[in-house]
Amino acid sequence: MAYVRGRFQPLDFATLATWGQALGQNAVFRLSFTANSSTIRVRADKSTPLYSDLYSDPSFEKGGRPLLAKWGQTPLVYVGFLVIAVVLSGCGLRGSDRGNVSGYPDDDLGVPVEVYKVTEQRDLHVHLFQPDIAGRDQGAVLFFHGGGYGTTRVEQFERQAQAAADAGMTGVVVEYRVRPEGASRDDSVDDGVDAVAFITENAARLGIDPALIAIAGSSAGGDLAIRATAASDHVTAVALFNPAANANTADFVGDQPVIVFHSREDTIVSFGSAEGFCNAVQNCVLVAFDEGDHGFFNDDPAFTETTAQTIDFLTNLGW
Repeated sequence: MAYVRGRFQPLDFATLATWGQALGQNAVFRLSFTANSSTIRVRADKSTPLYSDLYSDPSFEKGGRPLLAKWGQTPLVYVGFLVIAVVLSGCGLRGSDRGNVSGYPDDDLGVPVEVYKVTEQRDLHVHLFQPDIAGRDQGAVLFFHGGGYGTTRVEQFERQAQAAADAGMTGVVVEYRVRPEGASRDDSVDDGVDAVAFITENAARLGIDPALIAIAGSSAGGDLAIRATAASDHVTAVALFNPAANANTADFVGDQPVIVFHSREDTIVSFGSAEGFCNAVQNCVLVAFDEGDHGFFNDDPAFTETTAQTIDFLTNLGW
């Protein structure tokens, strides 16, 4: 059996948020701590979707010595294993049911729905929150939920999409495939790119200006949004909520205006990771919140503040 071996070092919470559940399901891994650094070393079967994902991640160092059967050779490894077990169980958003995969019609948000892609796993839909305005095409913003690429939470951005519609834009809640369905991260990103293409190709029919397409996402959905931006010629603005991002993922974004909302108290994706990402992006504004853990923007007062600032951000760009 063939394997990919390598490591993430230094290990940060952005890496855990992106890779946590996938490593737990598809790989042998060992977390270790020393006084100055932390490392996760991974062995993944080449037959799993995780194999190609690891090889496409610039922060993953390929190679290294094989994982040993003796777990106690690295200081604090037992403590490390306990820590990663806790993080793996909690790196999805609050209230999510890990492993629960759903979409329309089980997730019916009460707005028009269209199939944008047919896959072997299931049909994927866009939920269209449309403005009550006629006479000119409007900008659109596509929302991608979080969940560590391991669960679906289609309703997460329902309120933000409605707020976009109330402001004269089209809010689009996007379904995408996740790992329990056998989908890799590349599959999820491909879904995001195809959703953008669907909205752009059908812009005239939907009353959307194809030059005003924004993409938004939280946690792993933020990672998806960043990577889909690089693969699409149509994304002209990006809004991110506690994204699983760091300086290594900044290269996926060009000169599009970006706004990032992040809490200084986030224990899943550190504020420093978001800061590093934003500093490395050409045109990025980082909005810091002093309180709230991962997923802080789901609750007031942060929900109201982040939603209003997202609308203002897009309105000022012409949406």
